[in-house]
Amino acid sequence: MEAKTSITKILIPDPVLYPPESGVESYFSFEPYYRHIRKRLSTGDETLSGLYQFMTERFESDPRLLQPVTDFGILDSHALLFQMVISSIFPLSADQDVQYFSLGTPYKFEVLFYSSSFAHYFNPDDSGYVKFPPERPFSQLEQENILMAYRMVFRKLYQKEISVPERKTNRWLDKSTGLYRYSRIHIDESFVDVKLNDALPEFPSDCIDATTGVISDMKELQKKLPLSLFRFEGFFFRRSIVDVTTEECITLIKNALIEMQSANPEPGYQKLISS
Repeated sequence: MEAKTSITKILIPDPVLYPPESGVESYFSFEPYYRHIRKRLSTGDETLSGLYQFMTERFESDPRLLQPVTDFGILDSHALLFQMVISSIFPLSADQDVQYFSLGTPYKFEVLFYSSSFAHYFNPDDSGYVKFPPERPFSQLEQENILMAYRMVFRKLYQKEISVPERKTNRWLDKSTGLYRYSRIHIDESFVDVKLNDALPEFPSDCIDATTGVISDMKELQKKLPLSLFRFEGFFFRRSIVDVTTEECITLIKNALIEMQSANPEPGYQKLISS
């Protein structure tokens, strides 16, 4: 019988301070991941076939596991399976105090698994409520999620690629040195499904720049193609892939030196010391 161990507490924005405004309907689900390992089994790849067979049987043992999760208590009931999913995605060699990673519901801040550095950065309270730091406002994160959700809609339902600016680096505190480090971040959307809530409108070509693929008129796009037409199911994850601390610090030093030439040099001086 599988032991019941509580999962890491789920991180969400403080609902009093940050009411959701993105309009993204999104649910955590194992179903896209389950399809992936079923496909791996069907190809005859024997490398991890025993593991994949074991996991598919666990998924199939409880129909709730292949539905959108609305009660996260099910993860406690199937803690071993959840841990196996996690270990297949994040490397065992990752030091949680150093590596920056998180896994959660697509296109909204609902984080189910995360590294120590991620938790330290967002500093959740005992209820798992997060207050966002000034350099990473909630409104910025919501806008990024909206853009990524639209990119997924165009990719999966229109077979069109659009260009979306992403946050490429993240700052976090290295507890071993007490200094900030910077990593280049990779966002993996391999296990996300898009489903229609209504009929699919025509491709809104007048809202997308034909040359660059950039959304040229967001307000018009949201009128013609509101995100309420869609729901997203699955999970996605972020992880650091390259340490770019030196590059970022050189840039910060250059900016600090420029700021020190202003009428108020003290802030630039402090930034120089920090960098």
